[in-house]
Amino acid sequence: MELLEQEEKSATVNRYIEIIKDRVDILKQLSEELFKYSVIISTKNNITKEQVIINTVLEESIAAFYTVLTERNIVPEIQISETKVVRMLDRSALSRVFSNLISNVIKYSDGDLKIVLSENGEIAFSNMASGLDEIQVGRLFDRFYTVEAARKSTGLGLTISETLVEQMKGTISATYENNRLSIHIFFPDIKE
Repeated sequence: MELLEQEEKSATVNRYIEIIKDRVDILKQLSEELFKYSVIISTKNNITKEQVIINTVLEESIAAFYTVLTERNIVPEIQISETKVVRMLDRSALSRVFSNLISNVIKYSDGDLKIVLSENGEIAFSNMASGLDEIQVGRLFDRFYTVEAARKSTGLGLTISETLVEQMKGTISATYENNRLSIHIFFPDIKE
């Protein structure tokens, strides 16, 4: 491709090369996500649990996406319990889950985001997503399922999130009501 780009070519050939480059990028991203997913699946017993303050990990995850959210004119409404919510979890896995969920909001949101962390260990991410329907929401956790509106999506982000949450003995689910997508995660207070 690099050699072709150096050659003199017509506008049509340039357009074709751009299409090929986009497809290569998508395949590269899919390969990387598939590798990460296979590692997560194969190491399900290697979750390293420690006492994690969910409040802190959530705040760090939101801060990491602040620039991208503001570029998309998404101002998150955040309600985080003042009480520290401590659970026995894998910190990096939890961070990955939050990152995947915020990335999804960036792809599908109509311009809003609400994040709530309750004292009982429930975390809710919700946003208006008029481009979705109940059938699509029902398949969000299916491997390789993507909503057509999300370009360059592998369909593995939510599957990885679901796997990680379950490995940490939590639950994750999605609901869709009045064009509002809500993803709920719950980590019970289990002493280990």
